[in-house]
Amino acid sequence: MRGDFVLYQAKKGDPIDWVISWFTKGPYVHCEIDLGNGNFVGEHGTGITVHPRDIEIPGAYIHVDSINGQAGIDKGMRWVDAVIAEDEKDHTSHTYGWRDIVLDVLQVLGRKITFQKKGSWDCSHFVVLYLIEAGAAGPLGSMANAPETVSPNDLARAYSRVATPVHAGDPK
Repeated sequence: MRGDFVLYQAKKGDPIDWVISWFTKGPYVHCEIDLGNGNFVGEHGTGITVHPRDIEIPGAYIHVDSINGQAGIDKGMRWVDAVIAEDEKDHTSHTYGWRDIVLDVLQVLGRKITFQKKGSWDCSHFVVLYLIEAGAAGPLGSMANAPETVSPNDLARAYSRVATPVHAGDPK
């Protein structure tokens, strides 16, 4: 449903996914936003990427409409649409690189360092910025004050209390 977000589980046998899962203490390694038209949008290292929905979502689908209602989702999705339009200009405006990965590892080790370049974010940072814009970041508590430090597993833990996850294969 438009405005909801999806959490992707680590792929079995993928060493990078294993490291991300281990460091962030949970099964999720990626997250994206449902555009409601059969497409999802997320940060994929080379910028914002819009792609068709996977046949089966490997993880959990989190409904957020009950948090701030449709008006909040509409406001947040206008922001997402603007980000997509901006990124289509050069597809590098929000790139996520090795420096960001090192910072993510440091924050997991207890060092909340944030010196990402302006406009740089990872998948969960993008989702948190959307949730803030939609007025639906409340479940994150103080984590919403530093969206660059939130992992997909932080999102799962925060939203499991207020939203019902719909797992792969379940009807939406």
